[in-house]
Amino acid sequence: MNLREMNYVVAIYEEQSISKAAERLYISQPSLSKFLINLERELNVQLFDRTTNPLTPTEYGRAYIETARSMLNLNSDMLRRMEDIRNSETGLLRIGMSVVRSAYYIPMVLPEFHRRFPGIQISLEEESATVLEQHLLQGRLDVAITSGIVMDPQINCEVIRRERIYFAVPRGYVKGADDSCKFDDVAPLIPWKQTRFVLLHKKQRVRQIADQVFADYGLKPQVIMETKITDTALKLCAKGMCCAFVSEVTKEDPFYRDMEADYYELDERYSLPVIAACRRGAYIPQSVRYFLQILNEGDR
Repeated sequence: MNLREMNYVVAIYEEQSISKAAERLYISQPSLSKFLINLERELNVQLFDRTTNPLTPTEYGRAYIETARSMLNLNSDMLRRMEDIRNSETGLLRIGMSVVRSAYYIPMVLPEFHRRFPGIQISLEEESATVLEQHLLQGRLDVAITSGIVMDPQINCEVIRRERIYFAVPRGYVKGADDSCKFDDVAPLIPWKQTRFVLLHKKQRVRQIADQVFADYGLKPQVIMETKITDTALKLCAKGMCCAFVSEVTKEDPFYRDMEADYYELDERYSLPVIAACRRGAYIPQSVRYFLQILNEGDR
């Protein structure tokens, strides 16, 4: 059993299909099917149940895949240690973030990072937190930047910064308030019973913070719509239709700076933790540690 064989079996498992795995591995489907048959014959076990769709591993297959992943990750860690010994002159840093978060953080971090590591190439994966978690466990990412603690025991999480949360209202909605005002300053001035809201869906972190604000202030919001996209809420806010809650990655985006809205910062206790998630026990290269350091110190 060698690393190439283990990589083939893990790819079949992750893609749940021999044809999709063959495409990912840049080999022909017949070649991959023949490899799997020969391997199962050699081990005298069946690794996958071919009667299911998608393909599922047998008990033998699960044991093989768990061991193979561990060995592939150890090999990856060894190679990354070698890169560090070469003073990180070259290499690849694989980062995962949401689309909105990468638009805010990558321009903040990348110029300084490349001054320190000019030979390191950045591979950026912009996906949902669920997909990033899966790819982290599969060894396809070095670090994932998310806004929620990952509960999987194989992943180590560290809070590296906190994103401010803002109450967004139509321009001039709060009479007598200026840019220096915080949410606590304007809360007594807002006609809450007449104020309408467009909120994010309940599983989204900013929405959960908004619900906590309503509970803490004894408010019963008049919600006219829910959306998964902050952009929708902000555009309706700028049209004078509603108020909304947004994080600083949205507020500071150049796309929104000229929008007809006023923003009032919530108290620090409502800030959103930004998490750096890494595979537990994995070797963390200097380049990753420096990237997280800049992210932690950026815009301070």
